[in-house]
Amino acid sequence: MSGHWLRSIFVVLLAHIHHTGAILYSGVDEFEAHTKNDGLVVVSFATNVAEWGVPIVTIDCELNAAFCASFDVASYPTIRTFRQSDYARYRGTFKSPAITTHVLQAILPTVTTVEKHNLPVISSLTIPLLLAVLPEDDIASAEELNLVAELLKHKYIVGMTHDTSLHPDLKPVNTELAAAPPPPPYLVVLNVMDEVIPIYSDKFESGRLYAFAKQYQSPQIGRLEFSSLPHYMKSGIPLAVIFAEHETERRSLAASLQVVAAKYRSKVNFATADARKLVFLAEPMGLQPGRFPAFSVQTSEEAFPFDQDEEITGKAIDAFISDVLAAHSLRDREL
Repeated sequence: MSGHWLRSIFVVLLAHIHHTGAILYSGVDEFEAHTKNDGLVVVSFATNVAEWGVPIVTIDCELNAAFCASFDVASYPTIRTFRQSDYARYRGTFKSPAITTHVLQAILPTVTTVEKHNLPVISSLTIPLLLAVLPEDDIASAEELNLVAELLKHKYIVGMTHDTSLHPDLKPVNTELAAAPPPPPYLVVLNVMDEVIPIYSDKFESGRLYAFAKQYQSPQIGRLEFSSLPHYMKSGIPLAVIFAEHETERRSLAASLQVVAAKYRSKVNFATADARKLVFLAEPMGLQPGRFPAFSVQTSEEAFPFDQDEEITGKAIDAFISDVLAAHSLRDREL
């Protein structure tokens, strides 16, 4: 793929989620035909939302300079969102998940029906999926969900399903780990940046559902990466890091500490770290490199490593975090 090609085209996406399979068009005539319809049209560069059957129209801006200029296209890549003659510029990152999120936020209904075939896409977006699992005849819960969905636009994709087997890994957030999710109705947050899945199974009332959604809009146990490090550094609260070399081990440890992370939410950020990629962080956090899994808490002033000879359990980490916060608070008072 040459640099010349990258500079010279942008792509028009006509979003119709009821189609199956991608439909590829090319040229200004196709663009003008599609933008006469009532549906959403997204002008995008080199993206792929084929899973949703989005027709794609490519336009070469070097051959159609005046046409592109009429939509304020001065450089490439670029994206435009159209509803007939009205259009807006997409200002997100040029990565597939971000562009797909932009498209789906514009075309999905307030509450989306989630099924096995569309769950992988909807749950991998750059904003979380708030998924309600409801009995088929539970009209009252569906109405409460609709009220919440209106309040959460642009913060969540809100979905609903009657399929209790849709996601087999759901674990309650407010109890010890359970072998299975509770009976419907219940609510879960699926976030690609969260190592665990918060679940709400209390009274299905819009105010409570909204409070739950607000609380878990950000990851409960996130991932420490180069891109997320500035966020954690700027948060102003201690960071508890779970170091492990393998993804399955990181997820398992995160699940075992989910209750602890919920208990100290807003007081301590929790995150996992790939001990192979981020091994250079182990020593500054008071850990002996090469001895993983491990756990440490970093405050603004110092590191508090958990004894690497001890097993990482929910009970042990709960007591450890309590001691760290007490010591941190005492230090602040002394200063």
